[in-house]
Amino acid sequence: MDNGKGGAREMTLVFTLGLLGVGLASLAAFLPWYEPSAVESVIVEFRIPFFDAPDAAAQGSGR
Repeated sequence: MDNGKGGAREMTLVFTLGLLGVGLASLAAFLPWYEPSAVESVIVEFRIPFFDAPDAAAQGSGR
């Protein structure tokens, strides 16, 4: 099956657009979505239920 120059050009275009899409998706996934000044603040606060923190355990939580 011979597609000629048109087929090769089309396949090159498809692969180029595919690589461009993967590159843009990688940028969106790995670059920060917030301003650099916000890095110092806590974005997510983790809390573990039923866990005595060291300072709470030292004060005696009444358990």
